[in-house]
Amino acid sequence: MKKILIIDEAEAFRKLVEKLCIQNDLEPYLAINGLDGNSKILSIIPDLIIMDKDLTRMDSLSVLARKKNNPNASNIPVIMVSKDTPNKSFLMQTIPLGVKKFIKKPIEMESLLVAISDVLHINTEVDQTPCVLEVRLNENILFVEVAMGLNRNRLEVVKFRIAELIKLHRVKNPLVLLMLTDIPFGLADRQKLTSLIHFCMEGANIDDTKIRILTPSKEIKKYLNTHLELYDILVENNLDRIMFGFVRKTKDDLLFSQNKSHEDEAITVNYRSENKEQDSDSATDSDLGFTIEDEKKKIAIVDDDKVVHAIVKSVFKKFDWEICCYLDGDDFLKESHINEFDLIILDLLMPGVDGFRVLDTISKDLYKKTIVLTSSTQRNDVMKVLSYGIRNYSVKPINGESIKIKAFEILKNR
Repeated sequence: MKKILIIDEAEAFRKLVEKLCIQNDLEPYLAINGLDGNSKILSIIPDLIIMDKDLTRMDSLSVLARKKNNPNASNIPVIMVSKDTPNKSFLMQTIPLGVKKFIKKPIEMESLLVAISDVLHINTEVDQTPCVLEVRLNENILFVEVAMGLNRNRLEVVKFRIAELIKLHRVKNPLVLLMLTDIPFGLADRQKLTSLIHFCMEGANIDDTKIRILTPSKEIKKYLNTHLELYDILVENNLDRIMFGFVRKTKDDLLFSQNKSHEDEAITVNYRSENKEQDSDSATDSDLGFTIEDEKKKIAIVDDDKVVHAIVKSVFKKFDWEICCYLDGDDFLKESHINEFDLIILDLLMPGVDGFRVLDTISKDLYKKTIVLTSSTQRNDVMKVLSYGIRNYSVKPINGESIKIKAFEILKNR
């Protein structure tokens, strides 16, 4: 059995990777900091080291240098993980010290499994189910969005990500809203869904009274309503009902508020923007855990905001792809080769022909290629988008990195 040493100061991450190793017949060992990791490298002599870039008591480069200088450990391969993308100078220092792969946190477990398989030249069980997953925090509510499918390896990341956000933002009394969209739900998915719900509750350290599920799937609702352990969890396809009693005032404003001045009531969501400028010297080729083939892609941006056009273009500037920009739905629908687009980024609220009319007009096959990017958070808009089976609904202000991840996931699974 291959021995894997996990050196990371985040307990949730250590436990997550430990469980992953056990599931794949790998023998895990845990180290809580750089000094502990250095000691265990020499005492265990593992077959592989998975280590965080940012360590205390002894920094990662020092740990790697000492490993390299020990004849018994010098050839042990390393997979390095980090919440930040290191610059090229740092990466160049790690390569001679045995680092074979770099993976950015939050980590997709199937990407880590593939990396382990590649480095150790072994076969591991990777769930190939397509899955788009995102965890966001707004005040004390954690929004967990899952679309396309339930991927066992990726779902386990939820617990780690929730715990990380709660600790980082010092969240008190956390609540979880689990949003499930376009999820095929067969017999094999039942246990995955049960596990996902438990991951959410464990990550937030809450009981089933503090988690709610928003989904248009009647099959999911029927299953949960007959599952004794999960019976008390509210499952709805109506945003109003699911938010009733699930809102609270902050000292500044209402996180969710019903706007009584409009005939069509709105749910107002103040999403935190986590945009951070990346170092232009950063390594980005493998940030997402997979690569897109060199074939040229064709992307449509349908938005009346030219700033959005510029931001999305900058996200994909390193690729030689064709990006077509449209300021309204009418111009887009006049395009004679709509079905040739590999990805469509669509705003809902535009003058003239809006996003909904575009969705009503285009082929349903294009829904799988569409990211709805909009400032609209009206409950009717959200539910209508869900009813189309759209995989991604992103609320402005635009987050370039989030769009990049969602876009690559769609392109990867085409």
